[in-house]
Amino acid sequence: MQKIIPQYSRTKIDKAGDVLRANGDSAEDEKICALDILSNWRASYNYPINTFQASLRKKANDTCKCKVIVAQRLKRMPSIVDKLRRFSRMRLTQMQDIGGLRAVVNDTKDLYALREAFVTSKFKHILVNENDYITKPRGSGYRGIHLIYRYKSDKTVCYNKHMLEIQLRTKLQHTWAMAVETAGLFLNQSLKSSLGDKDWLNFFQVTGNAFALMEDGETFTRKMLPQHKAVFNEVVRMQESLNVIVSLEAFGAAFEYIASKESLEKSSMAYYLLIIKLQEKTIVTKPFTQSQFELATAEYLKEEKALSENEHVVLVSVDSLKTLKQAFPSFFADSKEFIKKLQEIQKL
Repeated sequence: MQKIIPQYSRTKIDKAGDVLRANGDSAEDEKICALDILSNWRASYNYPINTFQASLRKKANDTCKCKVIVAQRLKRMPSIVDKLRRFSRMRLTQMQDIGGLRAVVNDTKDLYALREAFVTSKFKHILVNENDYITKPRGSGYRGIHLIYRYKSDKTVCYNKHMLEIQLRTKLQHTWAMAVETAGLFLNQSLKSSLGDKDWLNFFQVTGNAFALMEDGETFTRKMLPQHKAVFNEVVRMQESLNVIVSLEAFGAAFEYIASKESLEKSSMAYYLLIIKLQEKTIVTKPFTQSQFELATAEYLKEEKALSENEHVVLVSVDSLKTLKQAFPSFFADSKEFIKKLQEIQKL
């Protein structure tokens, strides 16, 4: 595994964040320098995130009954800059989700078992925050558990204080979250940040509540109360008003998934650079091996600097191309599972 060492002081990294936050108020050469600093800072998360991923995989295999999807990603540059602008007092070195891991489990029982196994681990890394969005869902309808850790090691001290976010979701919670991202892509709005068309935001909020009822099998099958039925009826009404199923199906059908022959044939690929082109409705994947991480991050920055308004790029890591599509279906405009659930609701 390649270790990317942070090359700049935390003060300089935070100043780079301020430059990017300022947008038009900074000179072009300052922006280019700031992007290079941010790229190195982001790439330096590779070693800590892989350390956590190994632990997460082991605990998932030991704890959960069904196969768990585990994936990791480095936050996209536009998302980092957008977050800095939305939270004007946040310093770049304080951002908690530049390095992110995700585990998708079968149900809430497995989710809480995995959460318990992870937070009771006897390692030096520090749990600094936990958000249980199942007990207290976000206003958007989002559900899941987020664990925020600060990396700590006696051997690799250059990564100490790196903050990482671990997202734990059930399959149904993940289906909902990915549908929000997919809709945000074709609407060109940041729905997952609760920004954009109010009708779509309201639809996903109500659908999130409906999915929570569906996840509670007892409520869904035997204790269907009038207020529960009203939630499902509202989902149907809003879906028909917005033409959600037709829109998602059309968006998915329009996309052409282009994978290189190398990425399909070789199982040794550790990283995938996804380039999503909304105008052409295509997705290009560029695969990289474990030893090519530095090359992958350089290509990541190159693509980000060349982004047009209708393009997105992200660098992710999974154990196979199949898992890639399961972990990040929104990048492939794939809403099939979400649509199936909407159709189940329609039949109630």
